[in-house]
Amino acid sequence: MTTVEAGSFSVVVDNLANGVTYSFLVVAYTDDGSTLSRPSNIVTDTPRQESPGTITLINGTGNPRYLDVAADPQVASTVSTGADILCQSFNAGAGDRAGMVGQNGARVQDLGYVSNWDEIDGAPLGSGSYPDASYSVEVLPGHVYAVFTGDNHYAKILVISLNGTNFGYTVRVAYQPQAGNTELAPELPGS
Repeated sequence: MTTVEAGSFSVVVDNLANGVTYSFLVVAYTDDGSTLSRPSNIVTDTPRQESPGTITLINGTGNPRYLDVAADPQVASTVSTGADILCQSFNAGAGDRAGMVGQNGARVQDLGYVSNWDEIDGAPLGSGSYPDASYSVEVLPGHVYAVFTGDNHYAKILVISLNGTNFGYTVRVAYQPQAGNTELAPELPGS
């Protein structure tokens, strides 16, 4: 429990675990404790894991072109074991472009352009909301991609930039470690 003076305030809650759902409410009371307000609405949040910086995927055999969204920390890899994403070029009749393909049962969906990746605070629910896992999605800068992993977890990937010469790209990743939870909102302050 945290106590602060009346007025506008914020409280930082430390030491929260990613993937655990927490609920918060506010109750006001007089200095002597004789009068209590009704509790506020309950706010619930499930903190999630976020990449500490950007990750660069490079298309082509032998390059770091795979990404495991659940790894801690997330890094690009040259091996597909445990990977959810494959960076590759594809040609759908309009010339080669950067592409993203789900691996090991993961499915990917483009959620569109955002000015701030926190605009996307949740992923579409269930495999039926995503194209087949072998479907390649064109990668565009500023777009957020939802990932439904093969083991019932969700992640979002923000494409920061495209690598001009190799059809690779630089991303940020947020992963929800609570199975079946689509919440991908920002972590609570201090978590």
